[in-house]
Amino acid sequence: MTFLNTREFARELDSQDTLNHYQDQFIFPKVNDKRVIYFTGNSLGLQPKRTKAYIDEVMNDWAELAVEGHFYAQKPWWDYQERFAEP
Repeated sequence: MTFLNTREFARELDSQDTLNHYQDQFIFPKVNDKRVIYFTGNSLGLQPKRTKAYIDEVMNDWAELAVEGHFYAQKPWWDYQERFAEP
């Protein structure tokens, strides 16, 4: 394959990318109402759209249950370290 430095060639490659459907799962920043092209992979990366809901769930459990969240939260906290260690 010969790589071309053209927008059309890049779009053609994008259309063949079997992973491109994952883009819909992330929030892309905008500049002047246009979605930016994001190349920074050596950082936190783009925020997954589900992140806020997960964090809100834990924060709500913390607010409502305080220390009891260790055992009675929607996803109890007491074994987080074991769940995070699993592949």
